[in-house]
Amino acid sequence: MRRGGLPKNFWQFAIEGKKLLDPIPEPEIENRFRDLMPIIDQMMNLTQFFGHLVLQAEGLDLSALEKIFEAENSSLNHPEYQWFCKADPRQAATRYNENVRNWRGPGRSMLNVMLPEKDSSTLYGEIPKHSLANILTNVDGAFFDLRTILKIFCSKYQDDEFPFSPKAERRVIPGVGIERIITEAFVLTLDIVKGTGAEPTNRLKDAIIGTMRQFERSGFFWEITGNDAFVAVSKDSALLMDLAKAIKTHGEMIKPPGTRKGLSHGSVRVVTDAGGPTRIMDLPGARLLAGAFYMINGVDKFCENFVLKQNEVIIFEDVALKRFNEALEGPARPLGEVSVESKHFYGRCSVLALS
Repeated sequence: MRRGGLPKNFWQFAIEGKKLLDPIPEPEIENRFRDLMPIIDQMMNLTQFFGHLVLQAEGLDLSALEKIFEAENSSLNHPEYQWFCKADPRQAATRYNENVRNWRGPGRSMLNVMLPEKDSSTLYGEIPKHSLANILTNVDGAFFDLRTILKIFCSKYQDDEFPFSPKAERRVIPGVGIERIITEAFVLTLDIVKGTGAEPTNRLKDAIIGTMRQFERSGFFWEITGNDAFVAVSKDSALLMDLAKAIKTHGEMIKPPGTRKGLSHGSVRVVTDAGGPTRIMDLPGARLLAGAFYMINGVDKFCENFVLKQNEVIIFEDVALKRFNEALEGPARPLGEVSVESKHFYGRCSVLALS
């Protein structure tokens, strides 16, 4: 923009003119840049100091560096590089250390390393090897300080992880992991019928966990929620139905009466902890998961007067059945309907056989 010309015209007519950007400042972005700018200033000071140190250690000057730039079809004399060319390494070290002593950016406790300022034998003239090693240790420590602060307070986002984009469905939560918003997803909930701490129950839980892991792939998430209950999420309804059928087989072989299973549809929040488990949660203000687990109480009511047992069927809420039929391009054939009236779910559901 400062240069004018084509960039300025493009910004004014193609971006501002078409009102592609919201002109209202975003406080969180403002805070990010407020934290970022003093870190960048320190990086500049460190680069000026270390860059001239390397040139001196190699017995080079700026004319030698200019030849390297020319070989890359660039010019060291360009105004963009004057911040480095005209830098004084002693002044850069002084500015860096003053910033350390009076740091007003984020991560004050993490910025500790100081750069050498006054040793003329190391900054001007031939650099003894032992002095160079000490200086490199200082530079490495200073770089580590800045990298740590940058990672914690100004973490990098991938193109699809920018948290302020209205279309973002994936973002990094610093120190936690990756958050994904899964929209238009199918949610499989299940629990072990009359689960106890007995050996058959534990064997069935182990079998379910093993099966969940075998089904793991991109876009599939699952969690043990406690109380012998599980939840799995995917946009592929056929995948979850295959999973339900596999778990039904384990229930028949290991511990009758097996598991109760239900399929719901909606949007959920999935957080994959760094080096840890996956957590599946409702979006703010939603009650999809609570309703999905309470819905499977309808399996008991339906099977009271039906030949099939709880382990052999799966219950669908209305929206899930509609989306399921659309995905399969053909109507499913429910065994019947059942009215479910519970704390977090109220309505009629359809029951299908897992065969």
